[in-house]
Amino acid sequence: MVLDSLSDRLKESLKKITNIGLVDKKAVIELSSDIKKALIAADVNITLAKEIAQKIRDCGTGQEYKDLEIFNPKKLLKKML
Repeated sequence: MVLDSLSDRLKESLKKITNIGLVDKKAVIELSSDIKKALIAADVNITLAKEIAQKIRDCGTGQEYKDLEIFNPKKLLKKML
């Protein structure tokens, strides 16, 4: 039951970001926050959930994307996950 709920919430978060045309820093931060909330709701250790969310934020807004304003959602998801 918990895994089903986690799976549904993760799918919903990923679907939301792939359905927007272009991904900006705000969308990446929102995605990482949604994933962190889903993990915590599924009783994942809060420290681990925060660490995973931070890694997603770092990857999606990191140095190699510093000069870009917007990103292709599918390429960015592939890179982050």
